[in-house]
Amino acid sequence: MPPRTPQFALVLNLTLASYQNTVEKGLAKAQSYLGAPYVKGDGAKKNSEPALERFMKAARQDDTSSQFNPDCMYFTGEGVPVNQSKAIGWFF
Repeated sequence: MPPRTPQFALVLNLTLASYQNTVEKGLAKAQSYLGAPYVKGDGAKKNSEPALERFMKAARQDDTSSQFNPDCMYFTGEGVPVNQSKAIGWFF
C-alpha cells in the first residue's frame, strides 16, 4: 500500500469522483467499486450502510462478482447483523 501522502489523497478523491459519475449512469462495477471504500474506511468514512446499498445495486444487475460483496457482509456480520439466509441467497 502506498504511503498516505497529500498526493495519494488527491488521486483517491479524483478516482472516487470518477466512479461517482459512472455510478449515476448505473454501471454495476462502478457501484461495487464505490462501495468498497465505505467498508474499509479508505478514502471515505467507514460506513456499512452506503457500502451495502452500492453492493446491492450492483448485485441486482446480475454482476456475479458484485454479488459476493453483500454475501460476505451478511455472512461475517461486517457492518450488518449476521444473516445466514441472506448470505446464502447471494451464494446461489
